Formats: sequence, C-alpha cells, structure tokens
Amino acid sequence: MKSYLSFILCTFSLLCCFSSPAQIDDGRTRKTAKHNYRKFYIGSSFEGAMLSLADVHHTYLIPETTYVRTYGIIYFTGLASNQTAVFGYYQMPEYIYGPKKTDSISSPRFTLFINTGITFNYNLSRHFGLFSGLDLKNIGYLTKNTISDSITVRRTYNIGIPLGIKIGNMTDRGHYLFLGGGLDIPVNFKEKSYLVTSQKAEFSEWFSTRTSEFMPYIFVGASVYRRFTLKLQYYPGNFLNPDFTVKGNTPYAGYNVNLLLLTVGYQFRFGGKHTQENGQNPTNDLKAINTK
Repeated sequence: MKSYLSFILCTFSLLCCFSSPAQIDDGRTRKTAKHNYRKFYIGSSFEGAMLSLADVHHTYLIPETTYVRTYGIIYFTGLASNQTAVFGYYQMPEYIYGPKKTDSISSPRFTLFINTGITFNYNLSRHFGLFSGLDLKNIGYLTKNTISDSITVRRTYNIGIPLGIKIGNMTDRGHYLFLGGGLDIPVNFKEKSYLVTSQKAEFSEWFSTRTSEFMPYIFVGASVYRRFTLKLQYYPGNFLNPDFTVKGNTPYAGYNVNLLLLTVGYQFRFGGKHTQENGQNPTNDLKAINTK
C-alpha cells in the first residue's frame, strides 16, 4: 500500500508541474496571453496507452492441524462355506483448516486498445469547467505464479459514465487539472492462463457474473501538452465476484482485487463557439505583445 501512495503522490506532483498556464515569449519578456474559450463543446477522448496494477488480497483455507482418527470395521475371512467374522480397525488422517491471507501487487499490464469515449464539456469560465460523457475501457490485471511458471490475465470491457470538473486554462490548447468519479458496467469478461513454455487456454463471456455488476471509480488527471492527457484512475470496489459459482466451485472466493490505472490519451474537440472573456480580443492582445 505504501508503494501505491508513493506512486500516486509522484504522479500528482508531475500533473501539477505540467499544468501551468500557457505563456507567450516576445523575445524579451514572458507575458500571459488572453485567449477565448469554448463554452460548450463535444470531445472525443482516445486513451490508447493504459498501464494497470492491482492490489490483490487473497484469503484461503490451509490445514492447520493434522491428527489420525481410528475407525472400526467388520470383515469376513475363510472360504464361503466356512467364514469367520472378524472385527478390525484402520486409521485415516483428518485435518482442521484455518484461514490464511496473502497481499500482493500484481505484475504491470499494458494495453493499447480499446480505450476511447465521447465527452460533453461545459466551461463556466476560462478557468473552470464541467464534463461528463460515455466511454469504453479495457481494464484488468495480470498475475504470475513463479512456482508453476504460469501467467493469468483477467480483464473486462467496461462501458462507463464519468463526471468531473476542470480547473485551469480552458482554451483549446490550455493546460488544466481534472478530477471526479464515475461508474463502469462490465459487458465482456475474459480470462486466460498459460504456462510460459506452452500454449495458452482462454475463454470469454458476455455480461459475465464473474466480476462485480457495477464498478465505481475515482480519477485525477491533467491536460499536459497540446490536448495530451495523463490520468490516474482507482477502483475501490472488488474487481472479481467472490460469490461466483460454477459446477459447485467458487474460483474467486476469498479474492479482493482493487485496480489502479495510469493512462495517456489525447482529446479531440468538435463544435462550440468561442467566447471572449471580459470582451477581450485575443488577436489584438497577441499583436500588442508582439509589437512591444
């Protein structure tokens, strides 16, 4: 957990550094230019590069105590015409099981596709805005078993609805911070496991009950350079459904998996009229700076 907190703090510090207001250099002094902004516009976000980690907690039963129980049995000896009943004993080992808990961080999982969506943006001013939308994400985690030399990947395609705020420079190529939360609904679950030296086995299910029915999340991020974005997203709920049962077995019993995602994306913007702040003309402002 300490590594998670350190990772979050370092990422947030980078976001703050990259999110300083845009400035124009006239060759002698640096002055902040006044730009107009779009009050409402539709955006298309492409979050192609996604790095996933998972905080995996697993509780399972192991034999804590072993003892031997003696059983009595009657059996017969001799020929069929002259059998003798004999009472004998035999012993069987018995076990008392107790819980054991393991905590681990999954191996990094990197994916490029498909992570995209559409956003609806409403800027209340040049420094503050709201947004929501609809997105499609490929999320999951990867674990390695060094004993059996195997790898297991579990992932879902989720349809989600984010809701957040933006603070900073709302111009087309301005830098700003954004944060908020959302709700995902998984629509396709896929699990694959394979030995490193052999072929893999996998299966896929639509609207599977192997995961949670709803996946709430929180996020923080920034527009860092010319509409490129960097976002950190955390799922506080369990990714897996520990009550899932198949053929009398519960393969995910005792599991609690929390996902942490780091994505790099790009924001496309469509439509919307530009609004000038305080009646300023940005073109005249730029000309005035260049002629000084």
